[in-house]
Formats: sequence, structure tokens, C-alpha cells
Amino acid sequence: MAEKVSAAVQKKIDAALKAKGVIAEKEKAVAEFKAAFDAAPENKKVEAKAKYQTSVGELQKAKENFEVLRGKAAADGTFRPKVKESGYFHVLLDKPSFDSKTGKKLSKEIPQIFEPKAFTQFQNSAKGLGYTVKVLWNPEIYQSI
Repeated sequence: MAEKVSAAVQKKIDAALKAKGVIAEKEKAVAEFKAAFDAAPENKKVEAKAKYQTSVGELQKAKENFEVLRGKAAADGTFRPKVKESGYFHVLLDKPSFDSKTGKKLSKEIPQIFEPKAFTQFQNSAKGLGYTVKVLWNPEIYQSI
């Protein structure tokens, strides 16, 4: 990854990875209930089908939970990019400038989208150019989970 993650972000990544493990468990359960349904005698099919359908619902919920946690790990706050832009870094750039008399901040944060390689290159020179960078969306974290 282009940057080292904070402890808070690492905690979110760990939660997403745990949710990913739950998906694997639920997929195994679905396969077992499907096999039990297929092998069940006719008088037990209704009960086996109900268990299979319940397990499919639990799997779907686990997948939805994983996607939510995965998104939270890659995002800062509630920011979510468009699906077509999820492979890019979304940042707020600021080159701070202040009024010399009042001390009031004059500069504004500017949203910017970077390809991962370009962001890594920009990050190396941003501080020297006087920019502060706030990452809103990190695609490397999102894709690594």
C-alpha cells in the first residue's frame, strides 16, 4: 500500500477480514444444507429446504455486512466514491495560506482524484510543495480486503 495505516483503520480492516471469514463459514453451511436437501427423503424435503433457504439468507447477510465493513475500512468517514471511481484515490488537497493580519485561513480544500501510481508519486512531493493531504478513499485498502 502507498501509505501506512493508522490503528483505527487497521481495526476496520481486521473487522472486514473477520466478516470475510464468516462468509466462508456460511458458504460451507449452505453447501452442507444443499447436500442434505438433495439427499433427504421426500417426507423430509420441506424441513431440509427451510434450513437450506435460511442458510442462504444468512450467507447473503454476511456478504452485505462484509461489503459495508470493507467500505468503512477504505473510506474516511462516510465518503463513498461512484462505483466507476472506486479504483482511484479520492483526497482533499489544501495548500494552507492565512491572512497575515487576522490569521484567518484563506485557502480552501480542493477535492482531487488520483490513480494509485500517480498518488504515490504525488505523496512523495506533496509535503515539500506545501500541500496537506486528507485521504477520503483508499482503493488499495478496499481491494486488499
